[in-house]
Amino acid sequence: MSLKLPVAVKDLPEERVKQRAAQGMNPLQLIVYTEPYDVLVPEPYKRVAEKIYNFKFRTDDIVVTTFPKSGTLWTMELVWALTHLDRINDTQKENINDRVFMIDDDFLDMVNLEKAKLRFSEQCPEAEHKEGVTRQLAEAATTPRIIWTHLPLALLHPDLLKTCKVVYVARNPKDVCVSFYHFGKQLGERFFTGTFDDFLDAFMDGHLFYGPYWDHIRQARQQKDNPNFHMLFYEDLKTNILEELRKLSSFLGLEIDDDTLLNNPNMRTNLLNFEGNHCRKGQIGDWANIATPEMDAKIERWIQENSEGIDFTFRYK
Repeated sequence: MSLKLPVAVKDLPEERVKQRAAQGMNPLQLIVYTEPYDVLVPEPYKRVAEKIYNFKFRTDDIVVTTFPKSGTLWTMELVWALTHLDRINDTQKENINDRVFMIDDDFLDMVNLEKAKLRFSEQCPEAEHKEGVTRQLAEAATTPRIIWTHLPLALLHPDLLKTCKVVYVARNPKDVCVSFYHFGKQLGERFFTGTFDDFLDAFMDGHLFYGPYWDHIRQARQQKDNPNFHMLFYEDLKTNILEELRKLSSFLGLEIDDDTLLNNPNMRTNLLNFEGNHCRKGQIGDWANIATPEMDAKIERWIQENSEGIDFTFRYK
């Protein structure tokens, strides 16, 4: 029996459309939000929200979830490599989206649709595209699956953490904002045309996709004592990746020694330094390269106002 979606999915009010436009966001982009939680997502989410919420996770699934620009792709590659040591060279041959399932693809419209639809017609011949291409491909998969999403835990099946293992990656909000800004500029005017100061305001106001940031973090941190939940910090991956991989391997129930982690050329060259090789900078403290003292004072106030009750302190350098 399908579960009822615990939120209403509503069109963004005109007032908020104008607020986002004043912050450099494309006013023509169709946006919806959830009530409660106020999560902003593209309009196609309306069509698939309930199906994503009712997605049937399996006991051998691994789910990776993050707020955007928190080291998602790097973590996905690490999780895939740890669980596919015999195929680790495939990280250079196959796109990550051919090896894992991002269920958000069905409303983000950022996936290679032609390639996905070809796989879909082969693997799901009786299904319909409008019901969600990636989700149905995941449902048709027979091997253990790695699934990733930027959705907060409240919008995923309530039995998720009773069913399978979940890896959550957190990154300090200053560097998330900078990375998200550069990503938005790459997308061009269909997404964002403003200044970094505009983008900072949108980030702090929860006007970016998957916001508000602190709610996303809090929902995850509430699960810290759940044995099926493992929280990684991007900054720890950057500064002590071997120790973090040991912890991650243990959490996933894998027995992988340091020799395997360090001496496999593909692991060492392409994955241990993945962010440095594949992303714009992937460094800790990139905020300092773009923010003015006034911007720093503004985000510091926001952090102080919103981090109450958070039982850890982010590293910013």
